[in-house]
Amino acid sequence: MWHAWRRFKRQEDGVAAIEFALIAPIVLILFVGMVNVGFRFYEEARLNQATRETAEAAMFTRNVASLQSVLNAQLASLGPSVGGEPFTGTVSLSCECYDPAHPTQCAGTCANGLPSGISVSIQASLLYRPLFPLLGRTLTLQSKIQVQVR
Repeated sequence: MWHAWRRFKRQEDGVAAIEFALIAPIVLILFVGMVNVGFRFYEEARLNQATRETAEAAMFTRNVASLQSVLNAQLASLGPSVGGEPFTGTVSLSCECYDPAHPTQCAGTCANGLPSGISVSIQASLLYRPLFPLLGRTLTLQSKIQVQVR
């Protein structure tokens, strides 16, 4: 009996298979996590590119409808997201006085004598669903740019 036990302890047949069975799930989970993180940053970069392109168009026009159509075209050109969710975006125009004690004005000068500033706010978002949902959570990716045009 003891002789068989010693021989069993010295044998190394199948050790690699057992080690692989212990390590493989951990490596697979790490790989899937890296893929999910990679796709998240990929989608965020695409979203940022669409808002930057619209911000460049805002340098040439203050027409909100025109800028909204530029943003919609940029978002449509991205194609489908990894999770199949649609990209959404809004453009808004705001006028600001640089003195917070006075109300916002769009024309002429502010109450403190300084000219009012016109800025365009461009915002795009995506409800990001991970490629492997068991190892990630759904989150909203957002990109917001504010461009001062005057």
